[in-house]
Amino acid sequence: MANETENIAAQDFGKTVYIESSQAIAEAGPKAILNIGVAILIWLFGNLVFIPISNGLFLGQLAVTEVISLIILLTMVILIIGVLVQVRRLSNAAAGVVAYLVGARKGEVTQSELNHYRTAITGIVMVGIVALAFLLFSANLSIIHPALTGVVLIGVVLWSVLTLWRSGQALASEISVAAKDLAKTLEERAG
Repeated sequence: MANETENIAAQDFGKTVYIESSQAIAEAGPKAILNIGVAILIWLFGNLVFIPISNGLFLGQLAVTEVISLIILLTMVILIIGVLVQVRRLSNAAAGVVAYLVGARKGEVTQSELNHYRTAITGIVMVGIVALAFLLFSANLSIIHPALTGVVLIGVVLWSVLTLWRSGQALASEISVAAKDLAKTLEERAG
């Protein structure tokens, strides 16, 4: 009786997660796309128009190119932070949908399963976004100071390795559970 109650609760939880995830995708998707579009436009105009125009211009000892690069970087950092917030919501929502679809085979979703999928999907997506953001930032970082690009890259690589390791551990947990379920099913069919 208790096991049946747990299954019903897991099924209800799965439906709730699926509905909330669908709503989050509808809300966060357009915001993320808009912020990404604006960041790309700022990068394009800044690097292809304003920085070339500013070459050779100085304010006293200060190169205008460095000032413009700093302005572009700061603006893009603010936009990318907004993108990361929305992408995190999207990846968590995608994890909810995946957990529901995977759980639909057995008719249930647990909080632990949802957390594992969130950790895995969000980690992988965030590493991709941060890597792409670094590619956008690297040219402007080099203009400000060449060593700055290397320092930021080392930080990005260290964070990425740790994040991908956590994602792998979360997936390993779900794969382990699936393998045990498969072994149990095969044993039942054989016996």
